[in-house]
Amino acid sequence: MHYIYIINDFLVTDQDKIKAEEIVKILLNKKIWVYTPSTPNLKKMQPEDKVVVYMAGEKRKKFVGYFEIAEDINKHNFNGNTEEEEYIFNLFPLAASIKNIQLFETPIYIKDIKNDLEFIKDKKNYGVFLRSSVRAVSEKDFERILIHTN
Repeated sequence: MHYIYIINDFLVTDQDKIKAEEIVKILLNKKIWVYTPSTPNLKKMQPEDKVVVYMAGEKRKKFVGYFEIAEDINKHNFNGNTEEEEYIFNLFPLAASIKNIQLFETPIYIKDIKNDLEFIKDKKNYGVFLRSSVRAVSEKDFERILIHTN
């Protein structure tokens, strides 16, 4: 299957947050992705599924990378090397290793491709279709996103 993983800043306290860019950097560098038991489509996800990472939030709204799920999603026992990692690993008790990781040299902005994507039914209010943490998409839409990385 094909997915879009939507990532945004995590609020740690009222004034403190972990930026989406930092979260993506941590997870991709460790070659893992983390999940909660309530992650949408969790039971459907399996090794070899393909994922494109979308950064939401003000001044973002862009696809930034790609990977494949390498193993089944299971409980993890990771310990963080930093406060940010510790927070992420405590908040998300499930994980899977990932492979074929690619960070796009140039991000793909949703505004530039939203009209080409079938899963976005209302092109004016496209953000509604990227609200959850995981969005299953057709292979066709997935390929339409990746074609812009060249």
